[in-house]
Amino acid sequence: MDARSCAYPAEVLVPGVSTGGQIGPDLVRVDVGFANGATATNGVARPRWDVEKPATPVLVHLGSRVEATEINDRRVDDHRIVVSDWWVWPLPVQGDVDVTVSWPSESIDGSAKFDSRPVVRRAAAFGV
Repeated sequence: MDARSCAYPAEVLVPGVSTGGQIGPDLVRVDVGFANGATATNGVARPRWDVEKPATPVLVHLGSRVEATEINDRRVDDHRIVVSDWWVWPLPVQGDVDVTVSWPSESIDGSAKFDSRPVVRRAAAFGV
């Protein structure tokens, strides 16, 4: 059996999930900053299902998957991407939303900004 066809080992790090279930340097940290100054983070442990309305913004990791492209050419490395799905509450207020990702154990930091107005307009169209 080819090693690449086996399931990934448990120690593969995925965004928002630490190997030991603890918040530490191996946790890929994700923060979502809203235009009103509020921040949702995966640095605070939250239950995925809760009957109470949260008092602060919430960022919950829903799941991850690994996408692999195996190229039939020994001169080129295979390509793997880890994709994660998240749930953010509440909907952002109109303005810029900053998404920051950091992985301290690998010295990786990055951020992106997007305008939340299209999201807010689309949610309003659905009555949210």
